[in-house]
Amino acid sequence: SGKWIVEFNDLPRWGFNRSVDRSGGLFHIKESGIYDIHAYMSALAQTADAEHILEIHILDASGKTIEEHEIAGEVSGYVSKWVRMTGSFCWYFTAGQKFKVVYNNKDKDQIYVWEARTTVTQLSKGLDENTPV
Repeated sequence: SGKWIVEFNDLPRWGFNRSVDRSGGLFHIKESGIYDIHAYMSALAQTADAEHILEIHILDASGKTIEEHEIAGEVSGYVSKWVRMTGSFCWYFTAGQKFKVVYNNKDKDQIYVWEARTTVTQLSKGLDENTPV
């Protein structure tokens, strides 16, 4: 379960030429806990051998990147030059942290993004530091 809450909001769905480091919006974590993140991207590439990667960038409350994790480093299959990638990632966030999903094309091959979206599901609520276990 979980709802698509962002669709790489700076990317039009049809035929718009983009290249490296496109971000899918910034997610703000309001409550500490474990979150399950799923990201999906479908795009048309100029070449079928470019290195396409989906990454999760975790930021502190000030916006500084503190962690980067590759969640989909392999293309799940080409039909002609279509790139389709999906990846998931679980992380314990503290309230105030943020994250973004970044499409990172290492070869800087220009692509036409068809669809790219992210879901977030909270799996558990964080315990307050003073809560006895």
